[in-house]
Amino acid sequence: MNIAELVQEYRDIRAHMDAARKTYQQIEKESKEKMFELETQMLNICNETGVDSFKTPHGTAYRTIKTYARLGAGPEAREAREKYALETGDFGLFTSHVNKTHSKELLDDGVNLAEIGIDWIEEYTIGFRKPT
Repeated sequence: MNIAELVQEYRDIRAHMDAARKTYQQIEKESKEKMFELETQMLNICNETGVDSFKTPHGTAYRTIKTYARLGAGPEAREAREKYALETGDFGLFTSHVNKTHSKELLDDGVNLAEIGIDWIEEYTIGFRKPT
């Protein structure tokens, strides 16, 4: 297979996946909307009857409680969290991901990222695009 054929085959596969993904995303969107309507109906029934679980021949519907934790709105929420962490030494409310953009800025400014515990990884990839 020559280079032109490799590029064409790659692009054909990617186009096929894109089309299938678009179809799937539409099906998923419509399905999730309908499922949300059904969930709302069941939650209303649970709330009206005071029953948390309904066993049927087709499966069981049950009410649960989801919990979330997120930073409150406004700069005072961030400041309060930081103040708490600094006063108590408890930094458990902070995630440990690395901000790639800021890491790149530090790297560009001459900071040795390895010295501050950051690994900067670069790898070559190959890209394909449509002809212009």
